[in-house]
Amino acid sequence: MEIKVNTKDEKDHIEKYTDVWSKFLGLTKREQELYILLLNKYIEMSKDCKEPYISQLMFGTDYMREVRAKMGLTHQNFNNLKMGLKKKSVIFEKEESYKMNPMVILDKEIKVSFV
Repeated sequence: MEIKVNTKDEKDHIEKYTDVWSKFLGLTKREQELYILLLNKYIEMSKDCKEPYISQLMFGTDYMREVRAKMGLTHQNFNNLKMGLKKKSVIFEKEESYKMNPMVILDKEIKVSFV
């Protein structure tokens, strides 16, 4: 089965891409909002930087504080959202640091096989 989704621009592409993953992973609206912010930052940073440095900078204190402020969250609420993304495999913890799951990083297409 193939479903085609047309997008107008990069922002629209990101929103539709995260909508698809959100449905598969059961993300809440707030978790999807955090996922979009993280994905945008990942895309921006990947133009100049490579892993593991992207994750170190992205999940560092400065950017996490910025995201928390953008979303208007308390420290505890933000951590709860972050743990939700971890439980739903959008991010994972490795060597005492967080990383984006490569499966949910923006791509031109999502392929799904039903077995």
